[in-house]
Amino acid sequence: MRLGRRSISALIEYLEGHFTHAELDHLMFKHGLDKDLRGLPKKQRLGSVFYPLVEPGTDSERIRAAVGLFGEMAEDLWTQCEKGVDDACQWYVKLQGALRADGLDLVEGHLTIFPSPGVSVAQEQGLLETRLQKLGWLIPPKHWKQAIDNAAAGNWEAANSQVRSFLEGLCNEIAKFLYTGEGLAPTAGEARKYMVDRKFLNEEEAELLKVLFVILQRTGSHAGISDEADCHRRRMMALALANYYLDRLEGDVS
Repeated sequence: MRLGRRSISALIEYLEGHFTHAELDHLMFKHGLDKDLRGLPKKQRLGSVFYPLVEPGTDSERIRAAVGLFGEMAEDLWTQCEKGVDDACQWYVKLQGALRADGLDLVEGHLTIFPSPGVSVAQEQGLLETRLQKLGWLIPPKHWKQAIDNAAAGNWEAANSQVRSFLEGLCNEIAKFLYTGEGLAPTAGEARKYMVDRKFLNEEEAELLKVLFVILQRTGSHAGISDEADCHRRRMMALALANYYLDRLEGDVS
């Protein structure tokens, strides 16, 4: 289990606003995350400790230490929330939303996988974002970020709409990448057809993509017709398919 970017960002925000420098010294020492960064502004200090944890190759002991610290904060907030402390309840929900956007969850103050221990969602999202950045594509990552941000904020329908826009933008970019004709590359449904014509997708894969677009079209941006689990499933389907396509694209050009 490792924390993703949104979880770490929310944790830094919480620690910065609720702990003094002296309290942070003790907390970092307790979890083995202490660094000689005294005198720096809290946000800068916390960032120097936690930001590297999302990078590939990070020491596993430091990851476990950060997860342990997050877990301690979550348990404390849950205990306070149970006692009716409003600020604690608000922060618990905020941290939980960030975790869920990274594929984790809080259940009565305890960190757990959401929804399956067989998939590292934070890792898959990181892989997707790295690949899109490497390709220099601008539109798909914007839609993906908006989908994640809306999901973290509990705006399920808006997140669903952005997931569909992300997948459509991704197909447009793949078609453009493969395009060898004259004029503008095909877009939307024609882009998906072109992916088949170029043998990037076979007929079965094309049918799967068509069905997924039908699913993503439903319960889109109209309020009150989606929920958290539904929204999460849509993101996971799009995430898995996107990484599958980009993995194949990397293989085709390597």
